[in-house]
Amino acid sequence: MHTDIIPRPASLERQSIDNFFKILFGIASVFFALIITVFVYALIFFRARPGDRGDGSPFKGYSPLELAWTLIPLIIVVVLAAYGGMVLNQMIKAGPPGSELEIQVTAQRFSWEFYYPAENITAYELHVPVNQRIHLTMQSKDVVHSFWVQEWGPKQDIVPGMTTQVRYTPTQVGQYLVECSQLCGYGHTYMTAPVYVTSQADYQTWIQQQKAKATPTTSPTVSTPPTATTSPSAASLNIDLTAQNLAFNMDTINVPAGGQITVKFTNMDSMPHNFSIYTDSTATTAIFQGQIISGSSAAVYKFTAPAKAGNYFFRCDVHPQQMTGQFIVQ
Repeated sequence: MHTDIIPRPASLERQSIDNFFKILFGIASVFFALIITVFVYALIFFRARPGDRGDGSPFKGYSPLELAWTLIPLIIVVVLAAYGGMVLNQMIKAGPPGSELEIQVTAQRFSWEFYYPAENITAYELHVPVNQRIHLTMQSKDVVHSFWVQEWGPKQDIVPGMTTQVRYTPTQVGQYLVECSQLCGYGHTYMTAPVYVTSQADYQTWIQQQKAKATPTTSPTVSTPPTATTSPSAASLNIDLTAQNLAFNMDTINVPAGGQITVKFTNMDSMPHNFSIYTDSTATTAIFQGQIISGSSAAVYKFTAPAKAGNYFFRCDVHPQQMTGQFIVQ
C-alpha cells in the first residue's frame, strides 16, 4: 500500500512534474518556516507589556535588507520560470519522425474511442508499450472533455471543433484508468476507460488479436464466434437485453449449459455499447465478445453457452466499470 503524499508516477512527464513540484514545495517550506519564525519572535519579544499605553519606538528602514527581500524572490521566480519552461518544452516537444506511437482519441458523452492509424485498429481501451513515447491527437464529438491518466501527469482538454494533442512516455507496466476531468454531463463520472501498459511483446500480441477480431462479417448486426455450433439437440434460449442510461436492464442472466443462445441487444443510448462474456470479473479470458454498436440501434448475438455449469461474468467492453452482471450457466 502506497503512503506517499504524491501518488506514484508512471511516466517521464509525470516524473518531471513531480520533481518540479518538490522543488517548489522545498522553497516554499523554507520561506514558510522563516516567516513563521519571525512572526512568533515578534509576538514574544515585541508584544505590548501590561499597562504600556505608549506608542512603539520609531525605526528607520534598512535598505540592504529591503533590497535583499526584493531581489532574492525575484531571482527565484525567474529561475523557476526558466526551469518550468524547460520542463514544459520537454513534455510537448515532438520526437524524431517515426519514433512516436500515434493514437487518435475520440471523446463523446460518455465514452472513449482509440484509433491506431498505423494498424487500422479501433479499440475502447488504451494499450501502449512501456518506455514508448506516445502522441495522442484528440477530438470531441459533442462537448468539452479532458483526457487524464493520473499516473501519467498532464491533463489535456478536448474542445469541439478543435484537435488537441498531448504526449506521454509510460515507464511502468500496469493497469491504469483514463478519466474525463471536465464536467460533461450526467454520466461524467462514468466516462472512464482501462489503460494497459505492457511489454513490447505483449503489445504486439494484443495488436494481432485486435486485427483478428476486425475480420468483417456478412451481417453487421450479427456476431457469431467461430466456436459456435448449431446442434439441434442443444437447448436454445432467446434473451432481450437493453442498454440505457449506462446500465443493462438485467444484472443476472441464466442460461442452460451448452445451450444455443440468441441475444437481441438494443442500445438506447447515444454512446456505444456491447455485450461480452468472460470467465470471471478480471475479464482476462473471453467466452464471447459482441460487436460494439453506437447510437440507438440493435444487434443480434448468437453463441453457444459454456458446457460447464458455473457463474461467469458479463459486461459492456466500452463501460467495463459500470455495466456488469452475472452470467449463470445451469
